[in-house]
Amino acid sequence: MFTKVGNQVFFATDGATGLELWRSDGTEAGTIFLKDLRTDTGSPPIANMTAVGNSLFFTTNDGIHGYEVWRSDGTPQGTSLLYDINVGKDGSSPVNLTAVGNTLYFAADDSYVGRELWKSDGTEAGTKLVKDASPGTTGTTNNSTSINSIAAINNTVYFLGSTPGEGSVSLLSPNYGNPMEPTPELSLSLVSRTVHQD
Repeated sequence: MFTKVGNQVFFATDGATGLELWRSDGTEAGTIFLKDLRTDTGSPPIANMTAVGNSLFFTTNDGIHGYEVWRSDGTPQGTSLLYDINVGKDGSSPVNLTAVGNTLYFAADDSYVGRELWKSDGTEAGTKLVKDASPGTTGTTNNSTSINSIAAINNTVYFLGSTPGEGSVSLLSPNYGNPMEPTPELSLSLVSRTVHQD
């Protein structure tokens, strides 16, 4: 699978160290191996490759941090873990990586508030929880929002998920100008609801 970022393409292929990340500008000289993502035995799965601005975001398991989001600018030194959301080998299992302008949105589980909506500007400091839509800590009942998919329409993030007491719902996250600015007043508005009933 190829993912275009600017005038480069990124892809995963099997090399001397197993399945790893490469990038190419369409020339032999410009086709390079980026990084050995997992130095122990086995190949790291590389998934959810998503272009945001001039960067590639993807998920992998390096054997140390578990499944987390990584970022690459197309250079070996610029290919690294974005943020260790769930510290330890379990990882946050991020999914549904979606570009909204120059911001990445995704669902992840930090093992504290459960699986919720996150966003990132491509820096560790700028990677943060959007909102705990289903308050509660891991180990409590229904503490996650169970996000199924994320879409961007006119700089507004929509996602399908479920919250306790609401059943299956479609929620929207408003864009307050710069999506990376702190938004303590952020509220999630219900667009439509379909409650599962026995």
